[in-house]
Amino acid sequence: MTYKVMTEASGSLAAAFLIENIQQAGFKAIASDISEENAGRYLADDFIQLPGGAAEDLWSVTQKKVIQHGVDTILPSLDETLSDWPGQAWLNEEKITLVASPVDTLNCFWINGKPIVFYGGGNSDP
Repeated sequence: MTYKVMTEASGSLAAAFLIENIQQAGFKAIASDISEENAGRYLADDFIQLPGGAAEDLWSVTQKKVIQHGVDTILPSLDETLSDWPGQAWLNEEKITLVASPVDTLNCFWINGKPIVFYGGGNSDP
């Protein structure tokens, strides 16, 4: 059985780097994104299209698709959902590993739900 690692927001340059290195390590790379047309879909071994971060059924759909695709590890990177991943109890129930910082750590780098970098390096007035 081949170990499967899912990347989130797979249209980014960082995701392309992750996909390549996941494959070089001998694992199956599973790209995911809200858009079907993105570079990661074509670089990865498999692709999962997920609802947008504001969708009411985001987590139920995500859970179903992640389990269907046999994902072993998730590398989240989408700003909109990054702090929600650690609270997904089904990951532990399904023995899926999440590689993410704890929510308290993430909150140190966020203002009003957005990364500090978008506010000019720490200026709390958007």
